[in-house]
Amino acid sequence: MKQTLFVHTEGFQASGSGDDQQHNLLFTDEGMLEAALSQIKDASVDEARLAGFIPSDDAQGHVFRVLKPLAKLVVEGIASREAGQDLSTDLQIQGFFNILAAKGDGERFVTCQKPDMELGASAALPVQQRKVWTMSAVDLAEGDLVDEDALLDDGLEFTRGCGPEGESKGEGGKKRACKNCSCGLAEKEAAEAAAAITGGPVEEVLLKSSGCGSCAKGDAFRCASCPFLGKPSFEPGQEKVVLSVGDDF
Repeated sequence: MKQTLFVHTEGFQASGSGDDQQHNLLFTDEGMLEAALSQIKDASVDEARLAGFIPSDDAQGHVFRVLKPLAKLVVEGIASREAGQDLSTDLQIQGFFNILAAKGDGERFVTCQKPDMELGASAALPVQQRKVWTMSAVDLAEGDLVDEDALLDDGLEFTRGCGPEGESKGEGGKKRACKNCSCGLAEKEAAEAAAAITGGPVEEVLLKSSGCGSCAKGDAFRCASCPFLGKPSFEPGQEKVVLSVGDDF
């Protein structure tokens, strides 16, 4: 004998043959529905029909439990297309498959089935064997080999400066500033040369000429990169400033 479940609001009538044993429930609230469904045995219902309301997630779970494998569920009286789409998503999350949301005779409905498996069932997944790629000496043609040194030679030429890696060296291995020195070695050599010329107790010698024409006027007129910053003003032509330790006493 076919077991059917019909849960409905007022205005919906049960359908089925006289040979069906039917659980006919009038829906009033979710609590009543869940209490009534909890009294039905697991996997004992061949077909379920809900009409006039959207079942909650808990009610969907109870219906899924009482249905037999491959049993059909029909939800009728859905108000809108969006409500049908939302219900379809919820039913899929519950585990139903073959879900169809449609409209017929002016009413919207959703149909689905319970899969042919029991709760907690498991299945082994096929494991694909890994293929090991091998290569022998005969697989390599001579044209496939690449010279490693050729990969490093890209045709670019570099000019070394006078930094730690590429100083120009004079006699005795002493570092010498290159033509376009930018590391400060040229300034250091100029200071050493000035100290050698004065021969006295020189603290600092500046041999740089003005580039902007305002160096002699003082710090207020000097640019940010002026070599005379912090020095007193002087007459043009007197860029050679010698500070002696004896001047402080």
